[in-house]
Amino acid sequence: MRNYHYSRIFQALFLILIISCKSPFSTREAEEPIRARSNREIPSGPEEVLRNLQSAILDKNVTDYMYCLTSMPDKFTFIPDEFVRQNNPTVFVSWGLESEKNHMNWVKNYVPNDSLSRLFFDEISSEVFADSAIMQRKYTLILDHTYRGNVPREMTGQAVFWIFKDEGHWFIRKWIDIGNPEKPSWSTLKAGFGK
Repeated sequence: MRNYHYSRIFQALFLILIISCKSPFSTREAEEPIRARSNREIPSGPEEVLRNLQSAILDKNVTDYMYCLTSMPDKFTFIPDEFVRQNNPTVFVSWGLESEKNHMNWVKNYVPNDSLSRLFFDEISSEVFADSAIMQRKYTLILDHTYRGNVPREMTGQAVFWIFKDEGHWFIRKWIDIGNPEKPSWSTLKAGFGK
């Protein structure tokens, strides 16, 4: 008698469960993919390009970072700090857009979402022409990463950006990094990743 009673309770619970489900054997609806946060502006001038670079670092957004650079591999040049280049002779030999993308993926993977990542610029000089600009900035780059190698978390130096207008939008074609001998530079970070 007792087994009959438990069997009826189990049947009733099973019936309630089936009725409350839409369809227990159907697949669930696909969720929207998690998208990287983006604060990207339309690069209608050289200043917007530098703001987009700052936002891409803050958001750890690889697509936005690459959007700051020209998409033509043969027209992009990164010239590292001379001291860092001399101490890492093989890292920068073929540095190009793919290396930049790998560098930013490294930032995305090793800087947790709740960790600090900031890029600050202080203007040194700006020369803006109709379809090009040369922007020199002091920078401080802070990345509170979890990488266990000998890679700095705070970098300072100067950057000179050659920014060109192409089909109405502006992009970085040439980037020179000038380090401070007493502190690590952005080139130090790129070399630490590139080894």
